[in-house]
Amino acid sequence: MDENGSAYFTAPSNVELYFEALDSSGKEISRMGSVTQITTGENVSCIGCHENRLSAPPPARASAMARLKNPPDHLQPPPWGAGNVDYVRQVQPVLDKYCARCHSGKAPAGKIDLSGDKTRYFNMSYETLCYGGWVKYYYINQGPTGVFPAMQTGSMVSRLTKLLESRHQEADVDPESLRRIYSWIDANIPYYGTWDMTRPHSMGGRDTWADKEGLLPWSRKIQETMARVDPSFTPDKIYMQLGKPYAGSHLEINLTHPEWSRILLDHLAKSAEGTAPDDKALFKTQDDPNYQTILHAIEEGKRLLEATPRMDMPGAVPIPQERNFGKVF
Repeated sequence: MDENGSAYFTAPSNVELYFEALDSSGKEISRMGSVTQITTGENVSCIGCHENRLSAPPPARASAMARLKNPPDHLQPPPWGAGNVDYVRQVQPVLDKYCARCHSGKAPAGKIDLSGDKTRYFNMSYETLCYGGWVKYYYINQGPTGVFPAMQTGSMVSRLTKLLESRHQEADVDPESLRRIYSWIDANIPYYGTWDMTRPHSMGGRDTWADKEGLLPWSRKIQETMARVDPSFTPDKIYMQLGKPYAGSHLEINLTHPEWSRILLDHLAKSAEGTAPDDKALFKTQDDPNYQTILHAIEEGKRLLEATPRMDMPGAVPIPQERNFGKVF
C-alpha cells in the first residue's frame, strides 16, 4: 500500500477477491462484506469503501497518477502458503503445537477440547471454538447488509484473540501462528478449503451420521439406546436428526476416539473412569450392555468414516455431483 493509502497491484483473475484492512499483527481493522472478481486482462479501479459506489476515481490526482507510472505490486502469499483458508491445514497445527497437550484426550482441561478428533461434520477444536463463543463470526445469510463497522468484527473482538494475546508471552506463541488464527477468523471461520465432497446428497455433502434417507444404522442405534436408558433423553440433545442446528452438540460423539465420546463418559460412573457421580450414572461399569452397544455403534461410525474419508482427511476422493444451488444439496 502506498503512503497515501492507495493500492495498485496485480491479482489472480476469475477468482473471488476479498478485501480487508489489517493492523501490524494481522488482525482485521475493517472488511469489505462482499467479494469482487476480475477477468483475465481486465483493469479495475475503486474509489474507496466510503465513497459513492457508482463513481469512478478522479483521474487527475497527482499522487495516484505518479503511482501508476511505476509497475504494480504483486500479491505475496502468507508464510503458510497460498490457497483457500483451510482449517485443518492452517489452524489445527497451531492448536496441536500450543494447546492440545492440555486441551485434548479423555479429560481435556476445562472441558475445552482443541484436538483434531473428528465430529459429525468438522472436528473437536473447530466446534469448541465456533460454538463455544470463542470467535466472532457472522452466520451465513444473517450477516449485516450495511458497511461493516471498523474494529468491531472478526479477530479484533474475538475472545480467542484476547486469550492468546494475554498469554502470548507465557505460551510463547509465535507471530505467524497468531496470524494463521486471525486470518481464519477474519475469513468468517471456514472449515473446509474446498467445495468438493465425498458424501453427495447427505447434509452438506459431508454428513457422517445420516444420508438422504435419514439416520444411518449406527447413529440410530445410539439414539434408540439412549432413549431406552434415559427417560429425559431427546434426539435434540445430540442433534442427530436432519435439519437441527449445530450448537456444538456434536462434541458428544468422537469419531476418532470413540471411547472418549462425551455421551459415554458423561453417563459412566466415576468409579468406572467416567465423569458421572456413581449414584446418578446411567452406566455403572464399562461392561454395561448399553454402554457397550453405544461404544460399538460409535466404533462402526468411525470405521465408515475412515472407509470413505471426508475432504478434511487424508485419502479423500471427491465424488462429482450436480451443482444446482437452487436445490437444498
